[in-house]
Amino acid sequence: MMAILQPRRREELHQRLASMNLELWCFENALASGAAEASSYSPGAPTVAPELGRWLRTVEELHNGLVALQRGWERSDPMNQPTWINPAMHTAIVVSSGDENTGQVTFSDPSNRNPKGRSFGALVAANEQASFFDAVTESGEMVDINETWVFLYDAREGFVYSELSLPTVMPEAYIENWRERILLPRFDGGANRFDGSADDDPTQDFSFTIQRR
Repeated sequence: MMAILQPRRREELHQRLASMNLELWCFENALASGAAEASSYSPGAPTVAPELGRWLRTVEELHNGLVALQRGWERSDPMNQPTWINPAMHTAIVVSSGDENTGQVTFSDPSNRNPKGRSFGALVAANEQASFFDAVTESGEMVDINETWVFLYDAREGFVYSELSLPTVMPEAYIENWRERILLPRFDGGANRFDGSADDDPTQDFSFTIQRR
């Protein structure tokens, strides 16, 4: 079964992220930096430039935010895959562009937009097998990582939809299933911030949705 956290109140989202030694602003700043980079290219740039630039800046700004938190996050790039690890929590985070199902509940599960290689697959395999992979801390020590979460995002129609989710099935180059999905607020490219509309309606509630797979 898969759990989907789709909060209607920011407080619950903040609490869930805090339990992972994370804060929402880290992801908001990363999306803002990526959006600014993607919009900076003229039509004369290679067609891959905007989305490649978005990914590069998103990775860079997420790194800056996680380091600024001072909550135990370190950079460790196994097989050149940009990865942040929290040795005390035995947890890791990676970044990937997603497909049109990213950041919302649809009839289909989201997946990575572009095919992933062996390094990314190894991280997901550890989740699937309830095992771990070894990572090297900044001090040179080996640490077991039990969970690797994916910060998945997809830009469309002036917004960026995103989530922080725990994949469990990736038979080849694409993720097919998730254990838990934490849906983040929609990022408004015009306002350059997360959409705050989810906090405006006092009749809205929030909960985990459990879906069988």
